[in-house]
Amino acid sequence: MPSIATNNLGPTVSKHLFELFILNEILGGFSKFENKNVKEISKIAKSYILNNKIIRRQILSFGLPIVFEGNEYLRGRHIFIPGKNFDKTINLTNIEKWVDAGWVDLRIGRIRYWQEWIKKIKKMLTKSLIKGEVSLVNNYNALYSDNIGELLGLIYSVQGGERRKEY
Repeated sequence: MPSIATNNLGPTVSKHLFELFILNEILGGFSKFENKNVKEISKIAKSYILNNKIIRRQILSFGLPIVFEGNEYLRGRHIFIPGKNFDKTINLTNIEKWVDAGWVDLRIGRIRYWQEWIKKIKKMLTKSLIKGEVSLVNNYNALYSDNIGELLGLIYSVQGGERRKEY
């Protein structure tokens, strides 16, 4: 049984790890991700979740709802987001905040987000390797391994190392 995230990481990091794990599973790696159709990936990701009881239960047991294209979603009994500091009024603006903060998002826009980040990381690392900056070899390998934690850490460091967004 894969161990993708723990509640100690918080909902946002856990959400990111699960999104990357699902994409890695259905794509068979990130090496050709930039050339894939995001609409098709979104459909495959939904099917993956609906057919993979172990991963689905793991996500939902952490209190992370899963949202699909068309704003369909799955949730468990307990959810982290919206928490006590959130406006719990149900409207599209608040739902987007909740999704961003801690719902596993398998919609087209989110998949495109990860696709763009993989492109940026790949381009940055390729330039660095050409320049001979060998200290980045391990980071480059993270892009092509199944280690989604290393990949997410690399993306976070490029984004400025922020651990948490304020809402």
